[in-house]
Amino acid sequence: MSRFTWISHSSAEAMAASVRSMPCGSCTSSARGLPLSVLFNTTVFDGNLHEVPAIVDFFVKNSDVVRLASFQLQADTGRGVLGRRGDGLTIEAAQRQIEAGAGTSISFDALQIGHRQCTRYSLLFVTNGRAYDALDDRDLVRLIVGRMPHLRFDRRSRSHVVRTFAKGILMTPALWPRAAMWLARKTWQARQDLLAARGRVNKLSFLIHNFMDACRLDGERIEACTFMAATWGPVSMCLHNSKRDNFILQPVRLQRPSGDRLWEPFSGAESEWVERRE
Repeated sequence: MSRFTWISHSSAEAMAASVRSMPCGSCTSSARGLPLSVLFNTTVFDGNLHEVPAIVDFFVKNSDVVRLASFQLQADTGRGVLGRRGDGLTIEAAQRQIEAGAGTSISFDALQIGHRQCTRYSLLFVTNGRAYDALDDRDLVRLIVGRMPHLRFDRRSRSHVVRTFAKGILMTPALWPRAAMWLARKTWQARQDLLAARGRVNKLSFLIHNFMDACRLDGERIEACTFMAATWGPVSMCLHNSKRDNFILQPVRLQRPSGDRLWEPFSGAESEWVERRE
């Protein structure tokens, strides 16, 4: 059984409706206590940008279950009815709404994943229902990231992740002064909440994916893409969206006991497979 559960919705009302319909009163209570990481995927469009703070507040309050929340900005992919988004729906606007819901400033640019105009990542520590920015020391983040490739994390176990991370720090003396200063500063900053929560701390990550319109692709962003489609890929998701039919309607070779066949996705017809020779 998968240890990751994706839940997708497009508005606070939709999320609330899905929560009310779930057993035990909420989708998070159903996963609470199980070895699962719940990941939310939210489509942000002109009509629900104002609801993002309420959704983020929900994630913070349930960070003992929710591990990651992804916000994907509306794009005109050639399908659907919304079309191109308004000028007010930007990656910066989404950041501000997430910060409003989390109740704290958030470092979205300490770790760069892919192209800056495509993806933003942030990491928060939550204790006693309050969120604290975990990436506010960029120099320390850079030093730690340089060490991470040498470590292997078993993300199925919270305790294993913590032990592995702590071991990586302890085995790198150059990190000790800066890491100790950061830990002392964060502990003092969150001292009241840590006491109230008896030292219990949860991790919550936010991702923002800024998809491109099908007719406004940027080659530099496509080359730096980290959001890949597996079909005929890996290939940039935005490129895949813009040329979707070209990818998914390509004939597929089927292996049959009687011989290979060629299946046409558009018509469903099969024909004899002919091996092409150069």
